[in-house]
Amino acid sequence: MTISPITVAVSPQTASVNTGASLHLTATVAHWTTDSSVTWSLPTDGTGTLAVSGSSVIYTAPTSIKIS
Repeated sequence: MTISPITVAVSPQTASVNTGASLHLTATVAHWTTDSSVTWSLPTDGTGTLAVSGSSVIYTAPTSIKIS
């Protein structure tokens, strides 16, 4: 019996987002039939916002970035 590892792929794999701009991300779970849902989260320190819809999310960057 061969057991395949559970994998999560996020698309796009790399991206750049300007301040105030948005980016659509999608996660795909492979080799797991029980539950293919994902949990999206960000730190709570002003790093932007997430609008989650199942395995997809829209990330919106903050309108300004504090440099310390």
